[in-house]
Amino acid sequence: MSPSGNLIAWSPCHRISVLHLVDRDPAWQVVAARDPFGPPDWRGAFGENTPPEIVAGFFGSLAQSLDYDTRSDGWATFVSLEGSLADAVETLADSAWLGHSDGAGQLVMRSPDGEAMFTAGPLVDPAKEMLDGPTRFAWAAGGADPQIGWTAHFSSCTPLHLVACLNAEVSSPQGAVRKTDLLPQRIRDAVKTAHPLPEQAAKPQLPAAASLLALDEGLEKTMVAVRPLYLAGPGEPGLATAALTTAAGWSRASSPTGQVWDSPCQTVRVAHLNEGGGGWRISATRDPLGPARWSTAFSEGTPTEIIGAVTTATALALAGPGLEAAWREPFALPGGPGSVLEERGWSVETLAERTFVNAPDGHAHLQSHVFDFDDYEELEGHTPPMWTLAAQTRHTAWTATFTSRTPLYLVTAAAETMSSPAAVPRAERSLPREQRAHLDVAPLRGPSSRAEAARARGATATGSLAADTTPTASPEPGGTRPRR
Repeated sequence: MSPSGNLIAWSPCHRISVLHLVDRDPAWQVVAARDPFGPPDWRGAFGENTPPEIVAGFFGSLAQSLDYDTRSDGWATFVSLEGSLADAVETLADSAWLGHSDGAGQLVMRSPDGEAMFTAGPLVDPAKEMLDGPTRFAWAAGGADPQIGWTAHFSSCTPLHLVACLNAEVSSPQGAVRKTDLLPQRIRDAVKTAHPLPEQAAKPQLPAAASLLALDEGLEKTMVAVRPLYLAGPGEPGLATAALTTAAGWSRASSPTGQVWDSPCQTVRVAHLNEGGGGWRISATRDPLGPARWSTAFSEGTPTEIIGAVTTATALALAGPGLEAAWREPFALPGGPGSVLEERGWSVETLAERTFVNAPDGHAHLQSHVFDFDDYEELEGHTPPMWTLAAQTRHTAWTATFTSRTPLYLVTAAAETMSSPAAVPRAERSLPREQRAHLDVAPLRGPSSRAEAARARGATATGSLAADTTPTASPEPGGTRPRR
């Protein structure tokens, strides 16, 4: 909150911003963008007298939409243009609002008492609309009384499901809590009153609506222990790069396309991308200015414990004596990724030129090819990667791919972490909706807050990797390529 009393809130991903202006109209302003570094996709505003229940209801729906996007591997419902105007006004029609077209392509709907009106005009050029202000969707209520009159406006590209949610709040039959002596006399005579409430309960808190989009300790959700890991959702982002932030010499930089970590020798790059569907990428070269030798890719929904296993093993290998050259090539180790999975009860299935090692529940697998690929075509994506880790129920939850020259112990580290029988901490509300029916969820014992749980998990992961995944150097780098 600024010294003037104005409130500014950002969603955790910085793609939505909310502004509350003191003694200004419109008092509430919201802007949403698919790219936090790009232009707005849509914007809206609520007048100073807008009932806080309506504002809070809208922000609650927006927060839920953004939360769904976070758990569904990049599907941006908070900027989606799907749906129809008929769906958006269904709740108004169900509440006996009367509608008509004004002949200029604008739909006008009025509440039964005539005090409120909703209008929806034709689609407007977004570029023009963002300059001139939102114009397509408009609400107006109590216009004859400046003490209670309010308006709301939203731009053409506002998702119609959010417009529908706002219409549901505006037309809700649920009563509101108010201090009777603060209502204008004509409103006191017109509204129905229920049982009186204590004074403290009759004070609506306007700034509380914006807190629905804020990231603070007050919004901590119930933490649970979840297994299997591969269906538990992304988890804490910091786990993916914990080893890189503590290892000596690694540098970090941010840009509109994402964040990048570079190794001390400048031959390894780890990137968390905002564009192209997001996700994580790791690539390695023989020398700082040379072409890529191998690469791995993790889709946005990949559990960060798996990404962290690979980045931790990479950092350990670069820091190890005598491994600066050997780690860049695949070499044989006792027990590859397939063997680790088999030892944990995963089953092997061979189909033509591919081998699958499948999880007991059928919702995850390791896929490998039994032939070599041209390095350039593989790195350019013209041929399948040598190894693919994936999890799916009805739809693919996430994938992780490794090109054929990726050091074998990195693939093994990912497979070992993926198949771990240990439960992992998650905020209950963050569990992927599509995977919930396949998860074993139990109350989390131990650290109570999300931050403490993440630190505990990170310490456990780092300790186990340091003991288990440090590669053993081969005297002759470049051993036999694995067959699964």
